[in-house]
Amino acid sequence: MPKFLKTLDFTWDLRANRKCAFDRQRENRERFQKWLVSEETTDNELSGLGIFRSRRDDLIIDGVRGSLHAPEVHSIRPARRIGPDGQMISDIVIEITQSWYPSDTNSFAPILRGGVTLLADLETGRIRYTVRKRVAAPSRYSAQRVFSAALTQSSLRGNYGASFHGDEPLALAHRAAMGTTDRETTGKIDGKSNGKPNGKPNGKTEEKPSEKGALHA
Repeated sequence: MPKFLKTLDFTWDLRANRKCAFDRQRENRERFQKWLVSEETTDNELSGLGIFRSRRDDLIIDGVRGSLHAPEVHSIRPARRIGPDGQMISDIVIEITQSWYPSDTNSFAPILRGGVTLLADLETGRIRYTVRKRVAAPSRYSAQRVFSAALTQSSLRGNYGASFHGDEPLALAHRAAMGTTDRETTGKIDGKSNGKPNGKPNGKTEEKPSEKGALHA
């Protein structure tokens, strides 16, 4: 990979024409895509990235049969930053994804997506950092199926401070700290809740004029 990365064109910068920069990045992406699935890369190299070379129509993951799509190179671009010693450091960011789809669309089995993000040195092409999620990982898919099943047993109201299993703990802590209850924090007007404290539309209490400042007819 280092030798191939050095053949790509990363000469554009923030002052370059945006259309030319886009076309150059697309050309780099297409070239890297062809190289990735070619015979120039070994199975061990692809396995290290957590992806497969080509499409597989009959791949079983965690007991579920499905089809694996070919890997896709979504982005390959330069990234520049200032290092600890104040010197400019230039890197290459490469984003690759691969998706697996269950064959039985009526089984409610979730789609599994994986891939890898690579950070390579722009001058040498050496890979410095790798963030990887293997697409054909039974443990990942098992955990995702459990998570998806749990979502079907809950409600969207859980995102707003409550769930079917009781009040949300953080909301209870806030109410306890404020010394309020549900009835105190939700007022009513004409028998209808307005969601404001003290039952007033603007959340304010009525102030009665004091006898000292009152006007007498």
